[in-house]
Amino acid sequence: SYSSPYLSLGGTWEQFWESLSPKRRKYLERMCLRRLEKADSFEVTKVKTSQEFSEFSKDMFGISSRSWKTKAEAHLSPDSSMGKMYLGFTPLGLDNNWVDMYVLKINEIPVCFEYLLTHNGNHCLTRCDFDESYRYYSPGNSLRLFVLKETMSDGSEHEYDLCGDDYCYKLDWTKSLRTHITMTVGNTSTVGKLVMTAKNVVLPYLRSCSKLFQSATTIE
Repeated sequence: SYSSPYLSLGGTWEQFWESLSPKRRKYLERMCLRRLEKADSFEVTKVKTSQEFSEFSKDMFGISSRSWKTKAEAHLSPDSSMGKMYLGFTPLGLDNNWVDMYVLKINEIPVCFEYLLTHNGNHCLTRCDFDESYRYYSPGNSLRLFVLKETMSDGSEHEYDLCGDDYCYKLDWTKSLRTHITMTVGNTSTVGKLVMTAKNVVLPYLRSCSKLFQSATTIE
């Protein structure tokens, strides 16, 4: 299971901004907004059609390949299973208004993107990658500011789920958490039975042994 932070967005952008702590507002102003103003130019664009995504996809993979996720081998590439999923699903998602995709450009160069699944005012952030060579501008936080402001512009109720787990950089935005459960169902084959036995019997036993060991170590 994962405890993903989420934001309930209602009212005006000004009200949301004031709801942030003074320390958080100061950080966003100093590390994001003011630094962006130092660039020759910057803009946030939205990928709206399958044709626009086809034109942007090369930049998407380029940004991801230059992100911190490359070190963890978690970046997107067109020949990876995750990359193929985005290439295959995104045109369908855009055509059916299931996908919102925003891009931050600095000096006319795409440096960061946010990819959200969206339905009935609920927005789930499935991907946010940025080019590390533009880290000075805090591109992830900078883009999120504009995305949240755009999301709230129609005055209706929205929810923005940062998905994944409750990492510190996500908790800087909100303390509200939602637990997601992953259920594993094994089939009746030998392999399926082995997988379920390992998950439901072996792993709990190893965890209990680990806790006993930690307790004994603490007592000593």
